[in-house]
Amino acid sequence: MRDLGPASFRISSVLPTVAFGTDAREPKHIHYEVTADGHGTRIFEIVFEDDPFLSREIRAEAARLASFYALQPVRRGPGGVGRLSQDVVLPNH
Repeated sequence: MRDLGPASFRISSVLPTVAFGTDAREPKHIHYEVTADGHGTRIFEIVFEDDPFLSREIRAEAARLASFYALQPVRRGPGGVGRLSQDVVLPNH
């Protein structure tokens, strides 16, 4: 994770593979949690638009405001590296 200034961070990861012992039909995903002093915590599961195992139910839930799911397109950058972005708004206490 890199701090890019006030309330802005960059996280680097790799596209996940199927975890050992899980159902191979489960959508690929990344879990993350965001918290800050004076604010509540948000927990997300990033799922990828082009994943063939992404269900209609997860797609519908991801469209809901304040959803646990964050449905993201992966854009290819230099060298074919996949990139995505996620805006996060934390609740006030």
